[in-house]
Amino acid sequence: MTLFWIRTTSEKNIIGAQYPQIQTMDGTVNKNAPDSLYNVYPDELPDFIPNLNHFVLEKSAIVTDVLSAAMISYGFIVNEKVKDTLCGHRLPTYQFYPATIKHNGTFLKNYYWFFYISDVLDFIDYGKTRFFITDMVDNKIEECRNIGSAQRLRSLKEVLPDDRNVHSDCIFFEKALTASFDLFKVSFGNYRTYISERLASALQNTSGLTISLSNNVLLNE
Repeated sequence: MTLFWIRTTSEKNIIGAQYPQIQTMDGTVNKNAPDSLYNVYPDELPDFIPNLNHFVLEKSAIVTDVLSAAMISYGFIVNEKVKDTLCGHRLPTYQFYPATIKHNGTFLKNYYWFFYISDVLDFIDYGKTRFFITDMVDNKIEECRNIGSAQRLRSLKEVLPDDRNVHSDCIFFEKALTASFDLFKVSFGNYRTYISERLASALQNTSGLTISLSNNVLLNE
């Protein structure tokens, strides 16, 4: 079984001249308000519905199924077609928050912020995966020894200072992972989002999304 990782497309022939396609927000959005998306944290669902009315799509942008946005660090802005595809697969804890897009005076309302959290540390093969500590620009500081379980990895993540991160050159997962998830995020290192072969096939013709073979997050044979 093969894993893939996904990201928003930066190819100008697909998205237009500007990347990200969305650079600003307007309308009723107030970044200092309690319902601001800036109050959403990467590893927990918010206890409010973020105000996403509205994103401003650049004038020269091409409207795609998945839209890149400068202010979205976690998850993806997706249309109804992609939402339906994702909902037909095994997802971690997630929400689709309604998002309004303004493009050259026209409002597009069939978009959502697909936000998700996942803890897949219990599926890591700790006998094969090696860890190390990096600084904020991924310079290796020291090797991590005696991380033989998800509990120890979680404990290490909790005590690391803000300017340090756990990393691995190659993470090996048990095959049982894809029996539980078709999409997941690794909550350390590069924080990329990975998908199964099944979901990669379903998303193959999705505009605005780049799907690449994973070469450093692997499933055991």
